[in-house]
Amino acid sequence: MKPGKWRIAAGAAALLVLVLFAARLLPAYWRNLAFQRALVEVAQQGAASEEADDGIRAKVINAAAGMGIAVGLGQVRIKRAQGRIEVEVLYDVPVDLPIYSVDLHFRPRARVP
Repeated sequence: MKPGKWRIAAGAAALLVLVLFAARLLPAYWRNLAFQRALVEVAQQGAASEEADDGIRAKVINAAAGMGIAVGLGQVRIKRAQGRIEVEVLYDVPVDLPIYSVDLHFRPRARVP
């Protein structure tokens, strides 16, 4: 093979590896995006109904569980100040890759109004 063909083959192999890594990582990012949208809805409903923090926390945890995201009570933070409510969740998603494992850290937040 000519040197140019080796470069093309190496580039194609590197691109294939990147595509495979992206295929393993993207589902976690899509779930986080959907969870972010659900978090905004829960915060809006909680602000409109002036629901207690425990009720909002339970709705957040149920929304996360429905999407396959493991969230505990201590990972949901709710702050209220001057008619505003902020809901923040910190969670990790472990992803096993062929070479190593990585923990993706997410911190979705919803603030109303």
